[in-house]
Amino acid sequence: MRPFRIFILAAWCAALSVSRAQTMAEGQLDAQTVEEMTLGFNRGMAAFGNKEWLKAMEEMEKVIAMVDGYPDKKAMEAPKQKLAPVYYTVGAAAFNVPDFPKAITSFSRFVAEFPKHEKVAEARLAVARATYSNKEYDKAAQLFAEMEQYPSIREQSLAIQAQCFKETGKLAEMEQALSKLTAGGINNTVQANGALLLAQARAEAGKVAELEPLIDQLVARRQFVENVVALNSLIVAVGDSLAEKEQFEKASRTYLKVLPPAEVIAFQKQRIEFLERRIAANEQAAARSPQASVTLLGQNAEFAPVLEQARTLLTEFEKLPDYMPGLMLRSSRCWYGRDKKWESILVSERLMQRYPTAVKEREAALFSCVIGYADVMQVKTCQQLCAQYLKEFPEGANAGTVAYVQGAVALQAGDVKGAASLFGTLIDVHPGSTFIDQMYLMLGSAHFSLGELDDALRTYQKYITKFPKGPALEEAKYRAAIIPVFQGKYEAGWKTVEAFLKAHPRSQYAEDAKYRLMICKYAANLYAEVIADAAKWAKEHPGGIMEPEVLSLKGDCLAALEKNKEAADTFQLAAKKAATDEVMNYALNEASRLLQKLGDMAQLSKMWEQFIKDKPDHSSVVAGIYWISKAKTKEGKVDEAKQIITEQLKRSLNAPKNESVEMLLQQLAQLCWKRPRAKTPPAEAVQPVLVSSAAEPPPPPPWDAMGELEKQIAPLEASADASGRPRLQFVRVELLRLLKKNTEADDLMSKIAVTKPEALSPQLLALAGEYLQSKKLTAEAAVLYNHLKDTYLKSPWLDYAYTGLGAMALAKGDAKTALDHYTLAADEYAGAKAKESTLGRAIALLEVGRYSEAKKLFEQVASTREWRGESTAQAVYYLGEVEERQKRLPEAVAFYQRVFVAYQKYLPWVEKAYIKAAQCFDQLGKRKEATAHLQEVLRHEKIGFETKTQARKMLQQWGVAS
Repeated sequence: MRPFRIFILAAWCAALSVSRAQTMAEGQLDAQTVEEMTLGFNRGMAAFGNKEWLKAMEEMEKVIAMVDGYPDKKAMEAPKQKLAPVYYTVGAAAFNVPDFPKAITSFSRFVAEFPKHEKVAEARLAVARATYSNKEYDKAAQLFAEMEQYPSIREQSLAIQAQCFKETGKLAEMEQALSKLTAGGINNTVQANGALLLAQARAEAGKVAELEPLIDQLVARRQFVENVVALNSLIVAVGDSLAEKEQFEKASRTYLKVLPPAEVIAFQKQRIEFLERRIAANEQAAARSPQASVTLLGQNAEFAPVLEQARTLLTEFEKLPDYMPGLMLRSSRCWYGRDKKWESILVSERLMQRYPTAVKEREAALFSCVIGYADVMQVKTCQQLCAQYLKEFPEGANAGTVAYVQGAVALQAGDVKGAASLFGTLIDVHPGSTFIDQMYLMLGSAHFSLGELDDALRTYQKYITKFPKGPALEEAKYRAAIIPVFQGKYEAGWKTVEAFLKAHPRSQYAEDAKYRLMICKYAANLYAEVIADAAKWAKEHPGGIMEPEVLSLKGDCLAALEKNKEAADTFQLAAKKAATDEVMNYALNEASRLLQKLGDMAQLSKMWEQFIKDKPDHSSVVAGIYWISKAKTKEGKVDEAKQIITEQLKRSLNAPKNESVEMLLQQLAQLCWKRPRAKTPPAEAVQPVLVSSAAEPPPPPPWDAMGELEKQIAPLEASADASGRPRLQFVRVELLRLLKKNTEADDLMSKIAVTKPEALSPQLLALAGEYLQSKKLTAEAAVLYNHLKDTYLKSPWLDYAYTGLGAMALAKGDAKTALDHYTLAADEYAGAKAKESTLGRAIALLEVGRYSEAKKLFEQVASTREWRGESTAQAVYYLGEVEERQKRLPEAVAFYQRVFVAYQKYLPWVEKAYIKAAQCFDQLGKRKEATAHLQEVLRHEKIGFETKTQARKMLQQWGVAS
């Protein structure tokens, strides 16, 4: 409750002057007494006007003493009634001292002795106020309750009653009083202050449902609220309460009701200016109209403490730090809680941009961005923010968590190598992280995934030693136990896994551990024992997660024992139960191999047909089509095989992300390529043929492979869209290449290459890009390659994109960019372009001066049997370049000579090698050997004109006849 003072209006002095005149006329009091009372009253009022409260009391009490001590009581009765302001003034001065007990006594006397006076209600209110100020809250509450009968002071009475109840802890009574006060809405300051107090009480009591409408009223009538800062704090507290209950949407809406600092300041200044103008206007009006001065100056007496409080609130508020960063942080958390990760990130980023010096909130916002980008799998951005956080806040509250996230997000994104490197560093830099045990565990997992099993074992053993009571201790022990199995050390693995099972018989990893133990026994050729263990495992773990793997292992054992029928059945069951593609594909392929061996092509076809029906979009559909077509073809049912393919194509032709479609089209082209063989009738059905002199039937017309293909794809033409049409062109290209009609095939490929990238599948993007690149249309090829790498992040055709872009960069002389592309192609996305990417990477390494690394890769290309051919000649040539650039000329010559001796078939490299060898001999001072090589070039029938011209010029420069 704000400070309160009681003021006396000057008009009361005039009333006393009148009474003096009347008294003199009546002659009831002696003149001296009247004079002394009048002078005493005037002195008292003057002191009161000057806020000399004690002097005012002293003078007024002298007047009262004259009244009380006057001998003629009857003569004093009438004048005493006129002196009521004297008694009131004593109470007012005592209140203002403050001397509340005296004020209570004085005002109580005034009420008792002047019960019909117009100021009785105000005196009673003053008694109640003084009682409240004297901290007699129960009594004050009772007095204020009695004041409710006076309409003019009802609202004040209810407001102060509520304060009394608050002070005595009677919250129910307080809420009741405030509810009565605000029942008619918020139409003035008293009601607004009461509503704010009621809202605060409900907030503390957790009555959020009742609180929200009250806050809405306060916000709507904010002009009446004296303490906007308190209202803001209340709104924030309510929002926080809702957020704690995970009612994030409501919390967000609540935070929006908070008035920003600039608006609070503007609001408060407007309020102050309004009060100042009102007080000044009242003073001017009172000076012009003495009759209205009582009302006007009375209003000013009420406005004065309100203005004083408003100024104080503004001064204190302007000293406070800006609360908007904290509010934005709350908003960000609410968006995150509503699973609106991008919105959360946006708010946090704006916070950091707008309030760069708000260190505490910036730290929390940066951490929020780290978590947000981790959740939306923006790995690079997340890792950059992690690095930024650890640089700005190395000792921040969330530094340990950020360090963990930095590695975890790399692991989650498949950057296992990067995760291993990060965790290795972070463990050393942040040993006190909350997640340090998890870092060790994930470092072990990263090493394990990379096949760095020795490092994984050491990491798990460190975990076991450092965290003997760690939450993942059992997991670390289990992983350490199975590593020998993955290392192929089955005898050692047998011992470690058995030891683990003995120590942890009820472990959650027991199911997997027993499977690993069976693998060890399988490696020891204990097939029958594994089959028995598999049966026991099935009883102990019915429907267990490792059931498909156990069934596959059982199938392997049955196959090893030549029990092919049982093995095939077991593999089929494993495929049906498989949860991963790896196990399912293995089981299906093994079942197919065994069924083919058994000659049961009908069951083989049936198995795959069911698989395709159940999983029409699975990547293994292509393998299924292969086996089905093989089975159908062997049975002479080629048309059925084609029909199965086209039916599948109807479902998936227009889906560019389905990467199995092109393989189906290739299979269809294969089936249309040659005339189907007639089905061979069973031996018993063959009838003896009588020799006849009649002419043999004419041979069948030439097989129209393209006509057959067009017949098969005709039903697909009608439904083909922008993605499907290029695929139909692709199947034609495939068949034309089988028919050796490469010119026609290139014509069709050129049409595919001008299709919008968005419509092409990964394989068509790769092949069209390669085609354009071969035609020197590098800009157009780059568009397709970039779309491939940016859109299909897990496609097996990505190495085409990175290898192609690497070649373009190398051609422009940008060896560094080329090296980046080739490295990604060779390491991260190795596929059909492994040879080209490895060779390109080696050339890029050579160009950036990393000779030892380049040499190793050139040697790898040259020694890889599968890559033998022109790439071998190229790699050997570049080995010569590596030596030459390091000024090891004899070694360089040896490689160049090896090219034109061993790889004469590849003339471009032979020509270059001859010239290079001659140049190296010349630098060695061996002009004779150099001349011999150049003359050999001139005699070589297959070497081109340009190379021979170069050789002649060199000989002429040396003065040697050509």
